[in-house]
Amino acid sequence: MTKCNKISFKTEAEAVENLLASKLKYKYNTAQNVYICEECGFWHITSKGKVHATVEKTLNDPKYKYKELASFYEEKYNKKRQ
Repeated sequence: MTKCNKISFKTEAEAVENLLASKLKYKYNTAQNVYICEECGFWHITSKGKVHATVEKTLNDPKYKYKELASFYEEKYNKKRQ
């Protein structure tokens, strides 16, 4: 298998975890799914296709909404301090 130029993850769980983390960090992130690459054999994040089941479940979880809100205020606070 060849190496591709995309950010790669060894497992599906790792890719999903990073997808969710990036959605917290970047408000307008359109990533919604992960896939295994036929070129390199690793997992990648994509904005195409259906929303991954774990991602959908997490995004609808009230605990995630609190994390999202906390992330927003943390970023706002850090900008004021600069």
